[in-house]
Amino acid sequence: MDQTEHTHVTPPPYSLSIVEVVQNPGLGATLIWSATSGHYTEVAAAFPLHLAFLVLPMVLHFKTRSIISDTYKSSGLAKFAFKFKGHEDDLLAIHTRALLLRTLTLDSLSAAFASNLLSLDYTNASVLPTRVRGRPPQTQNIESMLDAATKLGHWFARLPLRQITSMLRVEL
Repeated sequence: MDQTEHTHVTPPPYSLSIVEVVQNPGLGATLIWSATSGHYTEVAAAFPLHLAFLVLPMVLHFKTRSIISDTYKSSGLAKFAFKFKGHEDDLLAIHTRALLLRTLTLDSLSAAFASNLLSLDYTNASVLPTRVRGRPPQTQNIESMLDAATKLGHWFARLPLRQITSMLRVEL
């Protein structure tokens, strides 16, 4: 057998980068569902649709997720934002990431609706989780992301939209 036949390797047709593996609509759907579940657990109300566009930029970014994880749920969004004192550029970067991840957020919302994780309330431009408990076991890293998303949902539930966008310095 000729040696050259074994050295030619055809790449798989759908090879994914590590970014594509992590930033996929399935994971995004689960993270947005987790945030809406946290929100619903806090106030028993629908999650404003535009806040979904903040979940992935905050949870998928390691440093931001670490600050969320290190902030007590009871401390709220104000304490989270305060932790950026001295490096406000990192807080301002949430807005830039929200713009960059719009397509992923839209794809994630579509996946969440298609898989019945979320339902859409057209009249109020909000989403509701179809269930608030019973997430399947995940890896430790995914659990960390889900916990951070749930905490964001709780924090967002406690504040009016205007105050959330002001604290995070984002425009929605």
